[in-house]
Amino acid sequence: MSSLPESPEELYDALNAFRQIIAESSGDFPSKGKSWEELEAIIDESIKMDTDEHHGKLTIYSLKGGDDVQQVIEKAWSKYFSRNALLARVFPACSKWRSKSVIG
Repeated sequence: MSSLPESPEELYDALNAFRQIIAESSGDFPSKGKSWEELEAIIDESIKMDTDEHHGKLTIYSLKGGDDVQQVIEKAWSKYFSRNALLARVFPACSKWRSKSVIG
């Protein structure tokens, strides 16, 4: 098993090596992605498949507070969205918050 990169340069090199492996095994990354408007439309369409948690139909599965609580949740989530809370060794702060949350 390889060790974790110790510097930004090593991380950059590892990421480039990963990109090369992906490009060789399954084709190149697209040169241009979708715009936010396109992605948002896709996401909004997908959400229509979900049960509406705003009208008391999912009380045991969706612990949704008011708009003020939702705003705090979204701001906190955005700080950690690209980190994997299961990797406590790499992201100890993220892991700490995960263990203290309702879902942890």
